[in-house]
Amino acid sequence: MNFNRLPKVLLPTIALSLGVLLLFHPQFDGGVYEGLRDVTTRWIVVHIGLAIGAALMTAAAYTLIDGLRGRSAKVSRYALAIFPVFFIAWEATLGIGTGLMVEHANDLAPADRGPTADAIQGYFDDPVLFGLSVIGNMAWIVAMISAAIAFRRAGAGRAVTALVGLSSLFVLHDAGPIGAIGLACFAAASILVAREK
Repeated sequence: MNFNRLPKVLLPTIALSLGVLLLFHPQFDGGVYEGLRDVTTRWIVVHIGLAIGAALMTAAAYTLIDGLRGRSAKVSRYALAIFPVFFIAWEATLGIGTGLMVEHANDLAPADRGPTADAIQGYFDDPVLFGLSVIGNMAWIVAMISAAIAFRRAGAGRAVTALVGLSSLFVLHDAGPIGAIGLACFAAASILVAREK
């Protein structure tokens, strides 16, 4: 796949748009049903956006590292091939799937919600879904750290190197604004890289 024709001006736009979306990611403590029952629509919309955004960020990252050579650049490209497969699978199953189940539970009589809430919690905590998140998230982290190393070896400045490395924070999208900060770093790095070319 060749993403290198993606206009460079789109890179910061993609990252910043997804970063803004992340600011609306619902946060909750405790049980999944109790935490999401009043924000299901927002939860589902954010996770649909994250699934689409993962595909767009993959294209943006491929474009960002276009022209880089060496082992670190290859590792970054390989990791970027893995990232969307597992990350989108995780967003679709855990994010969207959980939201739909919570909506279903909301439609039940109050007396019937307890067992459904327990089933939702079990689904949310399933180790298979956790495995999808680990593989997808680690692939993005490896891709961005490897890209940072590749930029440094190619003679890029410290700002580009640091910003690309900090782009790995995107995967912490469910921990408040941290994911949005990672995407802002990606946007800033893409602007600096475009200026240097």
